[in-house]
Amino acid sequence: MADPRNIDVVLPSQTGHQYDSKQVKNYSDNYKELPAINFSENKSFLKSFAKYLKTQFRDVRNKWLLCFICAVLTGVAVFLVMQYGLGSSSKDLNQYEPGEDHTYEDGSRQLLLQRDDEWSWGTRTEAKAIIALHLYQFTSFSKDNPDTFISVKQMNIDLLSALSNDISLNNENWRRGTLAYYILGILSTCQNPRNFHRHNLIDKMKNHLVESSTYLMSNKFAYSLIVIALCKAGEYVDVNHLDKISSTPGQYNFGVDEASMVYIAYKCVGDETYQTKKDSALEYILQHQEQNGLFGNEFSTSLAIQAIFASGDNTLEPKTEKGIAYLKKSIDRANRPTTALLVSALPAIAMKSYLDIGRQECLSKYSIPSKSSFPIGISVLNNITHNDYKRTWSASLIEGHTLFGAMLNLQETNSAFSFDSKSTQYGPYITSICNMAASTDMKQYWKIENADGDALLYGANQTFPKRGDSYIFKLSTW
Repeated sequence: MADPRNIDVVLPSQTGHQYDSKQVKNYSDNYKELPAINFSENKSFLKSFAKYLKTQFRDVRNKWLLCFICAVLTGVAVFLVMQYGLGSSSKDLNQYEPGEDHTYEDGSRQLLLQRDDEWSWGTRTEAKAIIALHLYQFTSFSKDNPDTFISVKQMNIDLLSALSNDISLNNENWRRGTLAYYILGILSTCQNPRNFHRHNLIDKMKNHLVESSTYLMSNKFAYSLIVIALCKAGEYVDVNHLDKISSTPGQYNFGVDEASMVYIAYKCVGDETYQTKKDSALEYILQHQEQNGLFGNEFSTSLAIQAIFASGDNTLEPKTEKGIAYLKKSIDRANRPTTALLVSALPAIAMKSYLDIGRQECLSKYSIPSKSSFPIGISVLNNITHNDYKRTWSASLIEGHTLFGAMLNLQETNSAFSFDSKSTQYGPYITSICNMAASTDMKQYWKIENADGDALLYGANQTFPKRGDSYIFKLSTW
């Protein structure tokens, strides 16, 4: 069976494949290996040499010379111990010891050690590694931590280099899901995918949905990945894409891998219209858990665990325990685990999913600021089912984004504001704001007005606010 990702990652050919450290490429790391001095093997030599000195310097006149020589030898021994360690009896702190209980720091350090001399994980692998570190509860990618910040720059250079050769990124290497990984990596590092060095990556990825439509229909893994990237970027996902990522619920050409990505995509969008398709994907995953607690090989198990934690259902978490333990042992057995294994396993071990990308607040001093960001006013008015309910918020918006995007931003940053919508062929339809639902039976709907009280000509997803604009969402009747 072909790899559903078909994007730089090769699935093991057998379920439960165990990694053989002898077959793993010996990547160079940032530490210089120094020769070890094994003093235990030289004890007999030292004893013989000491006996020789004793017989040669029995004369009292030579005792001072003996003391001098002993002092010199002691100094040399101390120097060697400090410089090279105690040989096989010491523990090299830079070695990954099989059998240890691996912590988050160990996992992230192992992934960092996979970088080459250019501080890179390789072309089109950068973003996956950055995402894995981000989800693995790693420290901030900041200038204060140059060891990791330089790899973010390498990711940017990798993408900019590709853009310089093909500004649309319309070749197969990028349009079949790879750009989605880079957009998620950019979001993980507090950068703006709509203004990435003056490139709107979101528009390019939307074009990929058209250019690669035939391929994506046969590879729902890549299709779902693109939907997730759009969702995490706060972009509206067209109803056609939500229909097509799971055209046959419960049937997945690439098994657990595909079902996991489909589920995470639907969970991210949160459209109740697709509840049945979402439930079918999760049910498929749970039905394919093996008796040993795994969901297939390391890669399939990692994605299944991501999906389970994305569900938010605490009762399902015990189903991940054996899988997480197995992933830790897989890293342990490999001694020097591959980048592919670490990138796949670390988010699952950390009990995270793609839905957690960007949830940690980005510090402004570390992020790439947007000069065109500005606030707009959003008011909610209901004098139909509540007595004069009215409340106003200030929502942050980047120039060129929609009113719907501002609502998503406000919902993400202010728990007092919430809304629900459903996808239609005309765009998202607002069904509820602040737990106040519209009702077709009561002929009620959420009307959107500008500051002058005039109804908008277009919906929230087709309205592009300007600096100083304000909008009123009014529960109205027809």
